[in-house]
Amino acid sequence: TLNSNADGIISLELEPGDYFIVREDKKDQKTFDDYVKQRTEDKGGYYKGFTKECYLDYFKTPDLAFTVSDTSTQFSRNFHRGCFKKPCENYMGPYPP
Repeated sequence: TLNSNADGIISLELEPGDYFIVREDKKDQKTFDDYVKQRTEDKGGYYKGFTKECYLDYFKTPDLAFTVSDTSTQFSRNFHRGCFKKPCENYMGPYPP
């Protein structure tokens, strides 16, 4: 688990190697199974276009991949998810007030 300060900045020290960061919605098989079940059972609502195949590709792909070398000193990356954004679906509803 990574935690950020009030400005959203994460600081940590890592040994040299390859690293992958995934969001909480990709953390384990149960999370995947629960999401697929919810999306395939929910035929109403404003989110459209979900497919299990698309979500499987999304689930298998890390959100951030990077390598720390012996000479690495600093690494900076913006990591953002937009409003109303769900993987493999499109929001087709009204904007909030």
